[in-house]
Amino acid sequence: MVKSKLKLIVLAIVCLMPFLASMVSAIEFKQGGVDWQLNASLRSQMFYQMSERGDNPDVDRTSFILETPGNSWLRATASYQKIAAVMEIGLAFNNGDDYSFGAGVNENRYFRHAYVTYTLDGGYQLLVGRTWSLIALDGPQQRMAWDNGLWGAGDLFAFRHEQIQLSYKSGTFVTKVAIEDTFREDQLKYCNNFGLTGEYVTEDPIPAFLASLTYMDQGVILSPSLFVQSYNLKSATKKDATVTSYAAAMNAGYKTPSFGISGELWYGQNVYMYMAEANIDEHNGFKLQRYDASTIMGKPIADINGEEIEDVTSMGGWLQLALFFGNKTLRTGAGYQDSETGIDAAGYEKHLHTWGLFANFEYPIFQSFRVIPGIAYYNWGEDADKNRFGADKNKLGYDTFAGMFFQYDF
Repeated sequence: MVKSKLKLIVLAIVCLMPFLASMVSAIEFKQGGVDWQLNASLRSQMFYQMSERGDNPDVDRTSFILETPGNSWLRATASYQKIAAVMEIGLAFNNGDDYSFGAGVNENRYFRHAYVTYTLDGGYQLLVGRTWSLIALDGPQQRMAWDNGLWGAGDLFAFRHEQIQLSYKSGTFVTKVAIEDTFREDQLKYCNNFGLTGEYVTEDPIPAFLASLTYMDQGVILSPSLFVQSYNLKSATKKDATVTSYAAAMNAGYKTPSFGISGELWYGQNVYMYMAEANIDEHNGFKLQRYDASTIMGKPIADINGEEIEDVTSMGGWLQLALFFGNKTLRTGAGYQDSETGIDAAGYEKHLHTWGLFANFEYPIFQSFRVIPGIAYYNWGEDADKNRFGADKNKLGYDTFAGMFFQYDF
């Protein structure tokens, strides 16, 4: 009954979007010397999900889904001289929108962004609060299945984290550095300390460090970025272990009035915390990861004695092509990622891989209201255990999506 009522709410939002788009715009006003702006983004989608589970004995299925993807938001911005503050609250209307976005501690974190900036002289700016991490700053515009931009199939998506960030702009270059809260195994829902035996206490000696450099000129965008973090697992009876993660990414793009091309390549060690399957649970039956996999891609594991960490490396990327027809846009793209398993034993895969394809057409009905029909395909590859579902049966299957995405911004 509750789910039916929520679907009626979603349907009402979809129906009202065109009328709202013709009436509402961003609200701006001034009070006590402070400039205020209120704006929002309302998003909904309806699509068919066709799931084929490979060697998994779970039943294949086709489902029709009408929902809000969980990333609608309401934002308030206040600025006074050199100081500005942003607070963005997520709006979720569906009881399937239980997500952690890497938060780990608080399942439904409503603050998408909450930060303060102070602009210094000489092109410097200081930011303190919660906003996007600096690694892999761009993403493909794949909108099907929870507005999923090829997460788990090529896109290294770092989500949002609390941080202290310093940026510097000079001509066509913007340099940013930041320190963040260290993201640890014990912040994930399924924590087992990578299979280490014994009891461990987590120690964070230093914060995570991130940096990016962005060049923008004449339609060209180049943005290398990196992150590194390390923390210790300390035991009174076992050998202490250190978990070190790092990644480097290169995002690039070129845009003209008639077409645009963009892409990303990345490589890293122990990057499980930035893998979709580590951060997002099941959503309307669709897991944004390899379905029912026994391991998380990019996650280190314990050695055969359960006493030391076996580091694993991963790599991936995506490519997107956009064609512009006035205010309409046709997009198509693909992504791929590969990871070591860290297991060198009979009956286990040494590498895992996933890949995806998509295409969509963005059609503005009004200035701020967009309708985006699209299709997407995700192939989840194999499980690390070659006998996961029986002798020599470890294929995890694929998901195909076809439907419509609605977005109204003001």
